[in-house]
Amino acid sequence: MESAGMGRLVTFETPQPLTTIVDRIAQGVGHPGGIPIAIPQTVPVDLIKIRTIGICPGSGSSILMSSGSLPDLLFTGELSHHEALSAIERGSVVIALAHSNTERGYLHAVMRQKLAATLKEEWETQREEGLKALEETFKEGGASVIGSYEEVYKDPSCAVDVSERDRDPYGIMIRRA
Repeated sequence: MESAGMGRLVTFETPQPLTTIVDRIAQGVGHPGGIPIAIPQTVPVDLIKIRTIGICPGSGSSILMSSGSLPDLLFTGELSHHEALSAIERGSVVIALAHSNTERGYLHAVMRQKLAATLKEEWETQREEGLKALEETFKEGGASVIGSYEEVYKDPSCAVDVSERDRDPYGIMIRRA
């Protein structure tokens, strides 16, 4: 649903244990060393059940906190301290996994292919126009200009690569005293 906007709401038929959802998130993002989580102060983590999850990659507060009622879990990249406090005081759990960590999976799984398809279509249009222009230049006697451009315009290939070394600028440091 391309026109649905940036956020998503997931609703489970049967509420799921928060610990199970955290395990699934950890698996989905490559088992990081820790997952930043804020929970309501009155409920032990093992007793929290989640029926609805609001998801917005990047900085999700404007999407996830814009309505009067909140989902059971807000899953985003970042939320301010005060927004997280507001959410947990209203009974919601917050997982703020770091801005780019919540975008990276989409970039690898979805966006790269979309960019590649768009680029291929655009390059085909540009190639056709370029080859026609070179043909006109050749007819007008401008053969010396054609060489390097012709080689480029005859190559139909294009690629979109995603860095394998990219990572969020923040990490978690555990110090032993």
